[in-house]
Amino acid sequence: MISKQILVVDDDISICIAFKKLLQRDNVNVDTCDNIDSAKKQITMFNYDAVISDLRLSGSTNLDGLEIVNYTKQLHPQTIVALISAYRSKELQISAEAMGADFFLEKPVSQKELCMILKCLDVY
Repeated sequence: MISKQILVVDDDISICIAFKKLLQRDNVNVDTCDNIDSAKKQITMFNYDAVISDLRLSGSTNLDGLEIVNYTKQLHPQTIVALISAYRSKELQISAEAMGADFFLEKPVSQKELCMILKCLDVY
């Protein structure tokens, strides 16, 4: 029986597939989206236990991931949100945490870091 739901949002489909393989378990279902509109639709329709989103979804200068953090926390404050980025900076991390991000992870994200999220969900 599925007891936890995770959403992975990244415009790189290979990352979505890899994260799904690493996170999915008998008691964990993983959905994926490759853009902000699909992510918002999924977050509106489902109460995810965790959302993992890339910071930049539709180009090298946008910060769609921050919008996903904010949107998720407004609808589902208890949802664990992890923001991932290859463009880590202290300012971005502070902004993400101010919006409610629980994790700010730098790419490439390790399996150990993903397991931290599973531990927060009590499934690992």
